[in-house]
Amino acid sequence: MNLLTLPHYLSGAFETIEPVLTRYFGPKGYRLGGGTVLQALWMHRRSTDLDFFVEFSHFRSTRLAVGKPIEEVLADESSVSEADGDDGERGAQAIWQGTPVEFVTLENPLRLAGEETGARRTVGSTNVEAEWPAEILARKLKDRMWRRGVVTIRDLIDIGTARATAPDALGRALATLQPVELDEVATYLRSLGRDWVEDEQAGDRPLLDWRPPSGMPTALGDWPGVVAAILGEGTNVLQGSDPGTQDARDG
Repeated sequence: MNLLTLPHYLSGAFETIEPVLTRYFGPKGYRLGGGTVLQALWMHRRSTDLDFFVEFSHFRSTRLAVGKPIEEVLADESSVSEADGDDGERGAQAIWQGTPVEFVTLENPLRLAGEETGARRTVGSTNVEAEWPAEILARKLKDRMWRRGVVTIRDLIDIGTARATAPDALGRALATLQPVELDEVATYLRSLGRDWVEDEQAGDRPLLDWRPPSGMPTALGDWPGVVAAILGEGTNVLQGSDPGTQDARDG
């Protein structure tokens, strides 16, 4: 079986919220994604939250059928201590024993070139599927970094680790951006200094328990430039890589 095993400190939140989400959206109606999935696959850093994703049309129809916002459902039917949302229209957030949980709607999900091989991973003993690494990386690159101009050290570490661990997934994610878009992001990354990294680490969601891939810099201040160089490679990221070193777990 193709299973994704969550770290113990996140399994409690997942096991609490999953039955509620599955009851209303169905086990195939939403997916676990974000850095938590990448961490479970690559063990390169510590992720401290859960991100669930659902297409907006399915979210909207379910919300209308239920008759109340998903944050109210979570508050009523699970043991979360806090639940909030955008009037039930665009998702919801909750806290379970200190673990942030976010339920995100996708109005225009990214479509990746080519096809994935093998079945999607399911999370633990449930039928809830995990997103492909290429999907997660594409959202970080296209939606967060290029479209919204948001850069985090966690995302840079994920992209650099993918270059060393899962180059095929990274190549497919990079292909969602046009060359000019890649250049815009790379130019911005090269403008960031070590003060930016220090501010990131001093924020409320710093990079935790990081394990740099072999051959990659160990100083976080070098990573904006590292990822800028990776973006400069663009969709040629696979050239010169050894297919035998690609992480087979990438699907």
